[in-house]
Amino acid sequence: MQGDPGHTGYVAASFSAANFADAWTITTPNAPSDIAARSGSVFYNVLGADGHIYTQAVSTSNGSSLWGFDLGNKNVYPGTHPFGPSYANGRVASMAPNDTSTAAPLQVINATNGGYVSTTTYDAQFSAGSVPTPVGDELFFAAGYYGNEVLDANAATGASLWRSTISTQYIGYVMQGESVAVDQYYVYYLNGGYLVVLYRTDGSLAEAIQNPFFSQNGTSYFGEYDGAPMLDGNGHIFTFTDNYQTGDSLPIAAFALNNDKPLWRTGYSYTNQPAVHGGHLYAVRSSSTIVDVIDASTGLVASSINVGGTGNLTSNVVVTDSHLFVSNATTTFAVDLSKSTFPVVWKTSFGGDLAITPDGYLIISTATGLHAVKLK
Repeated sequence: MQGDPGHTGYVAASFSAANFADAWTITTPNAPSDIAARSGSVFYNVLGADGHIYTQAVSTSNGSSLWGFDLGNKNVYPGTHPFGPSYANGRVASMAPNDTSTAAPLQVINATNGGYVSTTTYDAQFSAGSVPTPVGDELFFAAGYYGNEVLDANAATGASLWRSTISTQYIGYVMQGESVAVDQYYVYYLNGGYLVVLYRTDGSLAEAIQNPFFSQNGTSYFGEYDGAPMLDGNGHIFTFTDNYQTGDSLPIAAFALNNDKPLWRTGYSYTNQPAVHGGHLYAVRSSSTIVDVIDASTGLVASSINVGGTGNLTSNVVVTDSHLFVSNATTTFAVDLSKSTFPVVWKTSFGGDLAITPDGYLIISTATGLHAVKLK
């Protein structure tokens, strides 16, 4: 999710739009997941023609296949759209859909050759999984038979390091979709009713901050949060105000440690995963062609970027030192952040969720495959 353990959507690089060039397109059997990447390789999950979920690796420079790894077919149906893999330290981690189990597998794969590395297990109940958050040799992720569990495992061995079950006194359920955020000291997890902060070393509770905007309570409620808490590095944590499924529109709230209530809530609703950098959030306003630039301290809209086009924006936002990237279903736009008018300086006729690889390719996860744009 959004490129780093804080899920910021920020890439520390500058580009020139004059160098942007469409590089390659591949077609997949079904819509691919969001991607993870390292220099030379792009990783994604996809439902194959045989009804199994696969982690696939392709070359960043030309899209040629490097390897595939079968994750199985548990709780997989026609049209299943899996969550993406993650990458760190030469390993790819994939959490496929699962059935009822006290030992559902999270597979760790060798990023170079697609070989098996390890398996860590977790409790689950017909969930679609989520994107693990890797930090060094550790994998942090959310799961649980009734949701509301956060786990830490060793990626190299698969050994469980700790498991934390969120007490039922903290109302709310999240059973699939959420990636936890991680910084030097803490792990952050929104269960709906509370932003739960755990100590990174052992998973014990540091604090739980009530979310007064939460509405979907009840033991029969199947919780989902397709996204992740976002960290700005200045003590702020940003989330949607309620359980969130892909395509929903909700306000954004800000939290901080040692505060027993949110700092602010936006006036508008937003969709998909924002980006945060330089004291601002960049978020797609619902049912619009607008990206709002939101002051991270106040939640107020500092400025707005209207990219135009013929369809509402639907993608996540990626921000670099020079440009902002965002898309609707059919078009991806690049906005020049160095100009006060935020002009659109480039676009391509492919739309979908976005990521930038370490070697400077913009990868677009379209409805039918992947499209790559060489940025430098």
